[in-house]
Formats: sequence, C-alpha cells, structure tokens
Amino acid sequence: MLTVSCKESPGPFFLVQLELKALVFEDCWFCSKVIVIEPEGSQLLFPCYQGLSPKKKAILREATAKLSQKDTEEITIRVKMLQENTRTSADSASGLPYEIRFSFTKEKEFQYSLLRASLDLKLNNFHHPTNTWNSMEELEDLQWSMPRTHEYIKKHWMTDTFFGYQFLNGSNPMMIKRCSKLPKNFPVTNDMKGKIFLCDYARLDGIVGNVIDGNQQYLTAPLCLLFSNPQGKLLPIAIQLKQKPEVQNPIFLPTDSKHDWLLANLFVRNAEFNEHELNFYLLRTHLLAEVFTMATLHALPSVHPLFKLLFPHIRYTLQFNIMARKQLIDDGLKLWNIIHKFVNGVVAHYYTERDVQEDSELQTWLTEIIEHGFLKNANSGIPKSFHTVAELVKFVTMLIFPASAQHAAVNNGQKSFSKLDLPK
Repeated sequence: MLTVSCKESPGPFFLVQLELKALVFEDCWFCSKVIVIEPEGSQLLFPCYQGLSPKKKAILREATAKLSQKDTEEITIRVKMLQENTRTSADSASGLPYEIRFSFTKEKEFQYSLLRASLDLKLNNFHHPTNTWNSMEELEDLQWSMPRTHEYIKKHWMTDTFFGYQFLNGSNPMMIKRCSKLPKNFPVTNDMKGKIFLCDYARLDGIVGNVIDGNQQYLTAPLCLLFSNPQGKLLPIAIQLKQKPEVQNPIFLPTDSKHDWLLANLFVRNAEFNEHELNFYLLRTHLLAEVFTMATLHALPSVHPLFKLLFPHIRYTLQFNIMARKQLIDDGLKLWNIIHKFVNGVVAHYYTERDVQEDSELQTWLTEIIEHGFLKNANSGIPKSFHTVAELVKFVTMLIFPASAQHAAVNNGQKSFSKLDLPK
C-alpha cells in the first residue's frame, strides 16, 4: 500500500492518472485501486486493477458507473480511457495486458496442478501416446486419483440405465430433446407418444475421423431414441448410426445381440464426446465468450455500467482460451433466472428505454460484436440495435450464462464421466 499526503485540499476529484517512473530493470506493478480521502473525511474510490509500467499511463475515473449521455465530465476523457483498451493480440498468456491475466497466486496454483498431474502420469507410465491396454483390469494398475463415481461407472457402464442417465446427468446435458414427431430419416415405429426423447448428431454427418498412430478413426452421425419408463429411467430403444436410412444402415434395438447393441452404444457415446467437446464446450462457452470479451474491451470504457457488470465474468477468458489452444435442464433454467434477475437489477438502475436508444457506446459495443465477432453474418441471431431495457437485459444475461453456469455444466462433469474415456 502506498500513501500520498497533501497538506492542502486539492479541490474536487474526478480523475486520477498514474504513471510508473522508469526503473533500472523494466518492471510492471499491479495496482488494484486508489482511495482518496478528502479533508472532510469522505472517501473516493478509483478502481484500477491493471498493470502499471513506464510505457503506459493509467487514467482512472471515480468508481460510480455512468452512461455517456449522462456523464458530466468531458467526453474526451471517456474516449481516452477507451483508447487504453487497445486491440488485444497475443500468442501467449504473457502477451496479454496484466489486467486480464491470472494473478501471480492463481497462475502458480494452476502450474502446480499441471505439474502434479504430469508427474503422476509419468510415474504410472501413462504419458507415452502409443501405450495401449487390453482390458479394463489393466487400467486399475494406474495409481492416480479417481473421482468418487469411478467404482459405480466401472460396474454399470455397459447398462442401458446408465447409458440413458448420462444424457441428463453426464458431461453434456445439451443434446437431448423431447420428440413429438420422429424425423423422416429415422423410420422407427413407436406408440410411446409423449415419453420419448431424441438425440440427433446430424452436425457430425460427413466428418472424417483423424488418423492416429497410423490407424484410421471412424466417426458416425447417429440418431438415438430414448424412452422414459414409468420408473423415471431414461432408456435407449433404437439407434441408427448414419443420417440416411438404407440397407447398409440398420436400426439397432435392445433385442439385438449383446455385442451389436453395445457397439451401437459405443458409437453414440463417441459422437456425444465430439459434439460435447467441440460444440457445446469449446464453441458455445469458450469461443463465444471470447467474442463478447473482445467487444467489451474494445468498445466500452471502464466507467460504463455494462463494463463493470461484465468484467468479473470475462476477465480471464482470453488467458484460458490461449492456454487451451496451446495445450490442447431444469437447474439450468433456475440459474438463468437468477442471473437474469441480477442483470435486470443492475441494468434497470442505469437505463431507461430512452437511455438504451441513446447510448452511443452501447451501439458501438454491439457493432463490434457483429462486425468482428460474427463477421457480419446476417444469420448470427445478434440484434443490430437495442430499443428496450428488457432486450438489453436478455442479451447481457445470454452473454454471462455461457461464461458461467453453462460452462460449469459442460465442463465440471468431465472428470467424473470422461477420466477413463469410457465409451458408455
């Protein structure tokens, strides 16, 4: 903590500028905030949360959030603050601005966890990519930490009950949909109306698997039909492995031979893994959050109410994504409503309908998202402008949800359900 005293009152404060003098060895100091205590005893808070260096001046506004059309200070100050958020381009986490990087403590904790896991794998001869195992029993020799669900999965992974259970309670609860009408390309006769559900992996159709260690991998685009029985168990009742019905694309049923039915289930779980990791996890949480992060940093000054609302949720998005590139349903609705209520409270405090329509910085932010995030794609679903408080609240809720609750839903279950890469 650095204290600066002044014998005489400096007058009203609305701006603080910080500059680090050049040192013998170039360094960067992280400043969290500046507190100004006036002679009368009142305190003024100037949030900073950024790195200071001899090459960069930090311009800080008092903490109260303000819309541009209601800001009594010179607009040039807002523009100058916005210019500090220069376009970010980094190939490594060290190239990111300090304010959106892990803290020293967080980074060391992350590195320690990674080192510990790597050593664990090497000690158990698990680090070599060509290692193979001939049975589930051989995997038991690996002395690494297992999730609490391990024993249950080991005993039940081949059962239809556990297969169905994972569609709602596994790593990816996003694919399953109630089936009111069977698709034409899935010619199954069924009289269990209102109790059946469908998982359709049409997005994977036509994708060719990779070649790993000289072996061609295979990927299907299956359709899986499930039935909710009177006991509340979700059970698979039919599987078709390709999208186009034909003689060479039979429909597998639980009455087929044990191994045929198991193989069909394996292909579904394989498709589920790819859909989950690439679409619902990588694209819809990490990469989508990156679009809104970049737009927020580029288009909104830190004094803007939406910047203050969004920044805690997007602060580490870029570092997580850079590291990933380098190294690599009811409850959801309740969470959506909780986030929506919180966002509504913040946004409604600052905005009226007229404020929404007149906020030029808000429109610049939205334009940034459309032009640079979605490359002016007319089918992106992103609105071109906001007209009401309700529209803005819904959009901001949609932004925060995938970066928080949805990410947790499709990420946190991976350790329990995918640690041994069990197919079913």
